[in-house]
Amino acid sequence: MVAKRGFLRLLEATIAVLVVLGAMLLLSSQRTPRQAEDLTQELYPYLDEVALNSTFRDNITAHYDTSQPFDSGQNKEIRESIENFIRKRLANPRLDLTVRICDVDKLCPLEPLQDYLRNSDGDIFSAERIVTPAPTSPAGAQTRKIRLFLWRKR
Repeated sequence: MVAKRGFLRLLEATIAVLVVLGAMLLLSSQRTPRQAEDLTQELYPYLDEVALNSTFRDNITAHYDTSQPFDSGQNKEIRESIENFIRKRLANPRLDLTVRICDVDKLCPLEPLQDYLRNSDGDIFSAERIVTPAPTSPAGAQTRKIRLFLWRKR
């Protein structure tokens, strides 16, 4: 009888050790490092929405003055209205964004870059789209480029 009881305890302890090792193996296999997610492709639908919105299209092509700083007067208002429009659709408090509008043949840099790098948690994603004037746009409207920058907040 004592031999049976000892054998059962030994079998029970062995099964318990195997269960614990199996659980540890299962958990460690699920803890693979996360791949950085590329959000660039997700930006294009937002840019398309902006380009198809007639108010934004007219503001970008006719009222935005690329000869003035991006953060002054009417340029700032146009940019902020577009950024707020995209933020509402993005609905992710961990992401932040900014928009730059420039002439088609010019670069649309993220300036000052150091400020954005300091506030981002790694990568900064970017996408751009050409916005052309609508047939009903005011005279003097020009084709412009809009660039959207997106990053994860710290």
